[in-house]
Amino acid sequence: MKQPARLQSAKSWIPTYKGKNILQGYRKKYGVDLFCGIRELEMLGIVFAPEYIKAVKQSVEGELLSRKRKKIEKQKELEGVYGVDYDDYFSFIVGYTEGGASYGVPWES
Repeated sequence: MKQPARLQSAKSWIPTYKGKNILQGYRKKYGVDLFCGIRELEMLGIVFAPEYIKAVKQSVEGELLSRKRKKIEKQKELEGVYGVDYDDYFSFIVGYTEGGASYGVPWES
């Protein structure tokens, strides 16, 4: 559903919402992210405290940093445990040619 249709639909949905957190309910009903939900609900007259918006921003940024850390840790763990060299084309690099090109077991096999 595009934004104009969501906004039109939400005008009748908001008065019937019985939950505790309208932002979470809006996100779930219309499939939008936090920032889009905040922006659209504000367009519809819902007021959020600046502290709440700041907390949401910090939460999202913290989650992104956490995902990056986990990804890096997983890569280090794989390299450390297996001692395996890999890249986008090979799941196991056997060696390198004189020109520096890798060869080994492709991911598809």
